[in-house]
Amino acid sequence: MQSGDTVAAIVMPILFILVTTVIVLPWILKARERFKAHETLRYLIDKGQTPPPELLAGLIEQPKPRRPGERDLRASVVWLSIAIGISSLGASIAWVSDPGTNNWIIAPGIGAFPASIGIGYLILWILNRRQQVA
Repeated sequence: MQSGDTVAAIVMPILFILVTTVIVLPWILKARERFKAHETLRYLIDKGQTPPPELLAGLIEQPKPRRPGERDLRASVVWLSIAIGISSLGASIAWVSDPGTNNWIIAPGIGAFPASIGIGYLILWILNRRQQVA
């Protein structure tokens, strides 16, 4: 096994675990918080007490007022960042593992898929801005 293969075998699982943690952890924490609020509400109702209005208001999610198209811009930035990350990580791993070949060209090709999605969201954001101005 070459040293580049060892680096790839170590870096890729760590990267996968980190990305999964960053995406899933906020979701789990929010679900746990809502579960605790529901348990508190159930306990208060079982004891015959009226729940405080703050608790009830916290259970009802109010939609955050956003400008139309803001979500498209955010999605575009996220997808383009993913594309840059895939391309640079894959190219650097391929370059380190076998610097004499052109294997590093494959990674930007794989990164083109999320990049095209990000560009699509960016186009939608631009079109929505033009419609708002007109």
